[in-house]
Amino acid sequence: MKETLPIRNVRRMALVLLAAVASFSSAKVAATPFVRGDANSSGAIDLSDAIHTLGFLFQESPKSLPCESAADSNDDGGVDISDPVFLLFHLFEGGLTPPAPFPGCGEDPTQDSLGCAAFLRCAQPVDCMRPAELEALVSASIPREICLAPAYLSFAGDPEVILAPESAAGPCGTPPRPGSLVRIDSASSRFTAIPSRLVIHVEGKAPALPIEIRGRQIDVLCTSGIAFRADLVIPLRLKLEPGGKLRIEEVFAPRIENVASTLDARGEPLCEDLKRHQAALFATVARKLESLAGVQVKEQGGALVGKTVCAASEK
Repeated sequence: MKETLPIRNVRRMALVLLAAVASFSSAKVAATPFVRGDANSSGAIDLSDAIHTLGFLFQESPKSLPCESAADSNDDGGVDISDPVFLLFHLFEGGLTPPAPFPGCGEDPTQDSLGCAAFLRCAQPVDCMRPAELEALVSASIPREICLAPAYLSFAGDPEVILAPESAAGPCGTPPRPGSLVRIDSASSRFTAIPSRLVIHVEGKAPALPIEIRGRQIDVLCTSGIAFRADLVIPLRLKLEPGGKLRIEEVFAPRIENVASTLDARGEPLCEDLKRHQAALFATVARKLESLAGVQVKEQGGALVGKTVCAASEK
Protein backbone atom coordinates (compact mmCIF):
# COMPACT_ATOMS: atom_id res chain seq x y z
CA MET A 1 0.00 0.00 0.00
CA LYS A 2 1.36 3.39 -1.05
CA GLU A 3 2.02 5.75 1.87
CA THR A 4 0.99 9.41 1.69
CA LEU A 5 2.20 12.32 3.76
CA PRO A 6 -0.27 14.35 5.76
CA ILE A 7 -1.09 17.73 4.20
CA ARG A 8 0.49 19.62 7.12
CA ASN A 9 3.79 17.78 6.61
CA VAL A 10 3.79 18.62 2.89
CA ARG A 11 3.21 22.27 3.73
CA ARG A 12 5.98 22.20 6.33
CA MET A 13 8.44 20.70 3.81
CA ALA A 14 7.46 23.31 1.20
CA LEU A 15 8.16 26.12 3.67
CA VAL A 16 11.58 24.63 4.50
CA LEU A 17 12.44 24.39 0.82
CA LEU A 18 11.31 27.97 0.19
CA ALA A 19 13.41 29.20 3.10
CA ALA A 20 16.44 27.32 1.78
CA VAL A 21 15.99 28.82 -1.68
CA ALA A 22 15.60 32.32 -0.22
CA SER A 23 18.69 31.82 1.91
CA PHE A 24 20.69 30.65 -1.11
CA SER A 25 19.55 33.49 -3.35
CA SER A 26 20.31 36.12 -0.73
CA ALA A 27 23.73 34.70 0.13
CA LYS A 28 26.44 37.25 -0.50
CA VAL A 29 28.66 36.36 -3.46
CA ALA A 30 32.33 37.12 -2.97
CA ALA A 31 33.03 40.51 -4.58
CA THR A 32 36.15 42.38 -5.58
CA PRO A 33 37.13 45.09 -3.05
CA PHE A 34 37.51 48.59 -4.48
CA VAL A 35 37.54 52.28 -3.52
CA ARG A 36 34.60 54.30 -4.78
CA GLY A 37 35.65 57.27 -6.89
CA ASP A 38 39.05 55.84 -7.84
CA ALA A 39 37.93 55.18 -11.41
CA ASN A 40 41.42 54.63 -12.82
CA SER A 41 42.61 52.50 -9.87
CA SER A 42 45.63 54.78 -9.35
CA GLY A 43 45.42 54.73 -5.56
CA ALA A 44 44.52 58.43 -5.37
CA ILE A 45 41.15 60.09 -5.89
CA ASP A 46 41.76 63.24 -7.93
CA LEU A 47 40.96 65.07 -11.15
CA SER A 48 42.34 62.20 -13.26
CA ASP A 49 39.48 59.96 -12.10
CA ALA A 50 36.84 62.38 -13.43
CA ILE A 51 38.77 62.69 -16.71
CA HIS A 52 39.05 58.88 -16.91
CA THR A 53 35.27 58.47 -16.56
CA LEU A 54 34.54 61.26 -19.07
CA GLY A 55 36.91 59.61 -21.55
CA PHE A 56 35.04 56.31 -21.12
CA LEU A 57 31.64 57.95 -21.56
CA PHE A 58 32.30 60.24 -24.51
CA GLN A 59 35.52 59.18 -26.26
CA GLU A 60 35.71 55.40 -25.67
CA SER A 61 39.08 56.03 -24.06
CA PRO A 62 39.26 53.68 -22.24
CA LYS A 63 36.84 51.42 -24.09
CA SER A 64 35.90 49.55 -20.92
CA LEU A 65 36.19 49.91 -17.15
CA PRO A 66 37.72 46.97 -15.24
CA CYS A 67 35.83 48.20 -12.17
CA GLU A 68 32.58 49.95 -13.05
CA SER A 69 31.59 50.20 -9.39
CA ALA A 70 34.62 52.37 -8.64
CA ALA A 71 33.57 54.83 -11.37
CA ASP A 72 30.03 54.99 -9.88
CA SER A 73 31.08 57.87 -7.60
CA ASN A 74 27.57 58.70 -6.37
CA ASP A 75 26.50 55.03 -6.01
CA ASP A 76 23.32 55.43 -8.04
CA GLY A 77 23.83 52.09 -9.79
CA GLY A 78 25.08 53.44 -13.10
CA VAL A 79 28.07 55.14 -14.70
CA ASP A 80 27.06 58.40 -16.38
CA ILE A 81 27.85 62.13 -16.46
CA SER A 82 26.58 62.55 -12.89
CA ASP A 83 29.54 60.56 -11.55
CA PRO A 84 32.42 62.83 -12.68
CA VAL A 85 30.30 65.86 -11.74
CA PHE A 86 29.72 64.41 -8.26
CA LEU A 87 33.44 63.70 -7.87
CA LEU A 88 34.47 67.18 -9.02
CA PHE A 89 32.10 68.78 -6.51
CA HIS A 90 33.56 66.57 -3.78
CA LEU A 91 37.13 67.48 -4.73
CA PHE A 92 36.82 71.20 -5.38
CA GLU A 93 33.54 72.48 -3.94
CA GLY A 94 33.31 70.65 -0.63
CA GLY A 95 30.54 68.41 -1.95
CA LEU A 96 29.33 65.15 -0.50
CA THR A 97 31.81 62.36 0.21
CA PRO A 98 31.51 59.29 -2.04
CA PRO A 99 29.50 56.50 -0.37
CA ALA A 100 31.19 53.36 0.94
CA PRO A 101 33.55 51.81 0.19
CA PHE A 102 35.48 55.04 0.74
CA PRO A 103 38.19 56.11 1.47
CA GLY A 104 39.53 52.57 2.05
CA CYS A 105 39.04 49.32 0.20
CA GLY A 106 35.84 47.38 0.67
CA GLU A 107 33.03 45.54 -1.07
CA ASP A 108 29.99 47.30 -2.52
CA PRO A 109 27.29 47.41 0.20
CA THR A 110 24.56 48.17 -2.36
CA GLN A 111 23.17 45.80 -4.97
CA ASP A 112 23.18 46.97 -8.59
CA SER A 113 24.04 45.72 -12.06
CA LEU A 114 27.58 47.13 -12.06
CA GLY A 115 30.57 44.86 -11.72
CA CYS A 116 34.17 45.02 -10.63
CA ALA A 117 36.29 42.46 -12.45
CA ALA A 118 39.56 43.78 -11.04
CA PHE A 119 40.87 46.57 -8.83
CA LEU A 120 44.61 46.23 -8.37
CA ARG A 121 44.99 48.67 -5.48
CA CYS A 122 42.79 46.53 -3.28
CA ALA A 123 44.07 43.12 -4.31
CA GLN A 124 45.20 40.98 -1.41
CA PRO A 125 48.97 40.38 -1.41
CA VAL A 126 48.52 36.64 -1.02
CA ASP A 127 46.15 36.34 -3.95
CA CYS A 128 47.22 35.92 -7.53
CA MET A 129 45.84 37.43 -10.71
CA ARG A 130 44.80 35.16 -13.51
CA PRO A 131 46.84 35.90 -16.68
CA ALA A 132 43.61 36.82 -18.47
CA GLU A 133 42.78 39.34 -15.74
CA LEU A 134 46.20 40.95 -16.04
CA GLU A 135 45.85 41.11 -19.82
CA ALA A 136 42.41 42.76 -19.57
CA LEU A 137 43.70 45.40 -17.16
CA VAL A 138 46.64 46.30 -19.38
CA SER A 139 44.50 46.42 -22.54
CA ALA A 140 42.01 48.76 -20.86
CA SER A 141 44.80 51.18 -19.89
CA ILE A 142 45.72 51.95 -23.52
CA PRO A 143 44.31 55.35 -24.61
CA ARG A 144 41.86 55.06 -27.50
CA GLU A 145 42.68 58.46 -28.93
CA ILE A 146 46.02 60.21 -29.42
CA CYS A 147 46.46 63.86 -30.30
CA LEU A 148 49.38 64.10 -32.73
CA ALA A 149 50.99 67.54 -32.39
CA PRO A 150 52.65 69.24 -35.39
CA ALA A 151 55.91 67.47 -36.24
CA TYR A 152 58.65 68.52 -38.66
CA LEU A 153 60.49 65.95 -40.78
CA SER A 154 63.34 66.37 -43.23
CA PHE A 155 64.48 63.90 -45.89
CA ALA A 156 67.75 64.14 -47.78
CA GLY A 157 67.20 65.83 -51.13
CA ASP A 158 63.47 66.27 -50.51
CA PRO A 159 61.40 69.21 -49.27
CA GLU A 160 60.56 69.60 -45.58
CA VAL A 161 57.42 67.76 -44.42
CA ILE A 162 55.13 68.85 -41.57
CA LEU A 163 52.73 66.35 -40.02
CA ALA A 164 49.52 67.95 -38.70
CA PRO A 165 50.56 71.57 -39.42
CA GLU A 166 48.88 74.13 -37.17
CA SER A 167 47.35 75.87 -40.20
CA ALA A 168 45.33 72.75 -41.05
CA ALA A 169 45.06 70.91 -37.72
CA GLY A 170 42.00 71.15 -35.55
CA PRO A 171 41.85 71.10 -31.74
CA CYS A 172 42.24 67.73 -30.04
CA GLY A 173 43.39 66.28 -26.74
CA THR A 174 42.83 67.48 -23.16
CA PRO A 175 43.27 70.41 -22.89
CA PRO A 176 42.48 71.07 -26.58
CA ARG A 177 45.49 72.04 -28.69
CA PRO A 178 46.33 72.00 -32.41
CA GLY A 179 46.86 68.50 -33.66
CA SER A 180 45.44 65.57 -35.57
CA LEU A 181 43.46 62.73 -34.07
CA VAL A 182 44.87 59.19 -34.12
CA ARG A 183 42.39 56.48 -33.16
CA ILE A 184 43.26 53.16 -31.54
CA ASP A 185 40.58 50.78 -32.82
CA SER A 186 41.68 47.72 -30.85
CA ALA A 187 44.17 46.74 -28.15
CA SER A 188 44.68 43.16 -27.01
CA SER A 189 47.32 41.98 -24.54
CA ARG A 190 49.24 38.75 -24.13
CA PHE A 191 51.28 37.81 -21.06
CA THR A 192 54.21 35.41 -21.39
CA ALA A 193 56.57 34.12 -18.71
CA ILE A 194 59.36 33.24 -21.17
CA PRO A 195 60.27 35.80 -22.34
CA SER A 196 58.86 37.75 -19.39
CA ARG A 197 56.73 40.44 -20.91
CA LEU A 198 53.35 41.85 -21.81
CA VAL A 199 52.70 42.35 -25.52
CA ILE A 200 49.89 44.72 -26.47
CA HIS A 201 48.84 44.42 -30.11
CA VAL A 202 47.28 47.69 -31.26
CA GLU A 203 45.57 48.58 -34.50
CA GLY A 204 44.39 52.02 -35.47
CA LYS A 205 44.32 54.82 -37.96
CA ALA A 206 44.75 58.54 -38.47
CA PRO A 207 41.78 58.99 -40.84
CA ALA A 208 42.35 62.65 -41.70
CA LEU A 209 46.00 63.54 -41.23
CA PRO A 210 47.04 66.76 -42.98
CA ILE A 211 50.61 66.79 -44.27
CA GLU A 212 52.26 69.93 -45.60
CA ILE A 213 55.14 69.77 -48.05
CA ARG A 214 57.28 72.86 -48.07
CA GLY A 215 58.95 73.03 -51.45
CA ARG A 216 61.42 75.48 -52.87
CA GLN A 217 58.81 77.17 -55.02
CA ILE A 218 55.44 76.41 -53.43
CA ASP A 219 53.92 74.77 -50.34
CA VAL A 220 51.53 71.86 -50.88
CA LEU A 221 48.93 70.61 -48.41
CA CYS A 222 48.05 66.93 -48.73
CA THR A 223 45.06 65.10 -47.28
CA SER A 224 46.21 61.73 -46.04
CA GLY A 225 45.25 58.75 -43.93
CA ILE A 226 47.48 56.27 -42.11
CA ALA A 227 46.37 52.80 -41.05
CA PHE A 228 48.71 50.87 -38.81
CA ARG A 229 49.26 47.91 -36.53
CA ALA A 230 52.07 47.40 -34.04
CA ASP A 231 53.07 45.61 -30.85
CA LEU A 232 53.77 47.50 -27.65
CA VAL A 233 56.19 45.30 -25.74
CA ILE A 234 56.49 45.82 -21.96
CA PRO A 235 59.37 43.79 -20.50
CA LEU A 236 58.91 42.39 -16.98
CA ARG A 237 61.18 40.98 -14.32
CA LEU A 238 59.47 38.00 -12.69
CA LYS A 239 60.30 35.85 -9.69
CA LEU A 240 59.12 32.26 -9.46
CA GLU A 241 57.06 31.64 -6.30
CA PRO A 242 55.90 28.35 -4.76
CA GLY A 243 53.12 26.67 -6.68
CA GLY A 244 54.35 27.98 -10.01
CA LYS A 245 53.09 31.51 -9.36
CA LEU A 246 55.05 34.46 -10.75
CA ARG A 247 55.71 37.61 -8.76
CA ILE A 248 56.14 40.83 -10.78
CA GLU A 249 59.36 42.41 -9.51
CA GLU A 250 59.80 45.20 -12.06
CA VAL A 251 57.98 46.75 -15.03
CA PHE A 252 60.19 48.32 -17.71
CA ALA A 253 59.52 51.04 -20.29
CA PRO A 254 57.60 49.86 -23.38
CA ARG A 255 59.00 49.67 -26.88
CA ILE A 256 57.29 49.32 -30.25
CA GLU A 257 57.92 46.30 -32.47
CA ASN A 258 56.42 44.59 -35.53
CA VAL A 259 55.20 47.81 -37.11
CA ALA A 260 53.18 47.78 -40.32
CA SER A 261 51.53 50.85 -41.84
CA THR A 262 49.91 52.04 -45.06
CA LEU A 263 49.65 55.64 -46.22
CA ASP A 264 46.96 57.03 -48.48
CA ALA A 265 47.95 60.54 -49.61
CA ARG A 266 45.70 62.63 -51.83
CA GLY A 267 46.03 66.05 -53.43
CA GLU A 268 48.78 67.38 -55.68
CA PRO A 269 51.00 64.90 -57.60
CA LEU A 270 53.73 65.66 -55.07
CA CYS A 271 51.53 64.10 -52.35
CA GLU A 272 51.76 60.69 -53.97
CA ASP A 273 55.51 60.85 -53.48
CA LEU A 274 54.96 60.79 -49.69
CA LYS A 275 54.41 57.04 -49.88
CA ARG A 276 58.16 56.63 -50.24
CA HIS A 277 58.48 57.96 -46.70
CA GLN A 278 55.51 56.28 -45.04
CA ALA A 279 57.73 54.31 -42.62
CA ALA A 280 59.37 57.51 -41.37
CA LEU A 281 56.01 59.29 -41.19
CA PHE A 282 54.46 56.54 -39.09
CA ALA A 283 57.56 56.43 -36.88
CA THR A 284 56.46 59.84 -35.60
CA VAL A 285 53.03 58.42 -34.70
CA ALA A 286 54.72 55.37 -33.13
CA ARG A 287 56.93 57.54 -30.91
CA LYS A 288 53.83 59.36 -29.64
CA LEU A 289 52.10 56.06 -28.91
CA GLU A 290 55.23 54.74 -27.21
CA SER A 291 55.45 57.90 -25.09
CA LEU A 292 51.81 57.69 -23.99
CA ALA A 293 52.18 54.00 -23.23
CA GLY A 294 55.22 54.87 -21.13
CA VAL A 295 53.11 57.28 -19.08
CA GLN A 296 50.46 54.60 -18.55
CA VAL A 297 53.10 52.04 -17.53
CA LYS A 298 54.58 54.51 -15.06
CA GLU A 299 51.14 55.09 -13.51
CA GLN A 300 49.92 51.48 -13.56
CA GLY A 301 53.29 49.75 -13.22
CA GLY A 302 53.56 50.69 -9.56
CA ALA A 303 50.29 48.89 -8.93
CA LEU A 304 51.54 45.78 -10.73
CA VAL A 305 54.89 45.49 -8.96
CA GLY A 306 54.59 43.02 -6.10
CA LYS A 307 51.49 41.36 -7.56
CA THR A 308 51.50 37.65 -8.29
CA VAL A 309 50.30 36.04 -11.50
CA CYS A 310 48.64 32.64 -11.13
CA ALA A 311 50.21 29.57 -12.66
CA ALA A 312 49.01 28.74 -16.17
CA SER A 313 46.90 25.88 -14.84
CA GLU A 314 44.90 28.37 -12.75
CA LYS A 315 43.56 30.29 -15.74
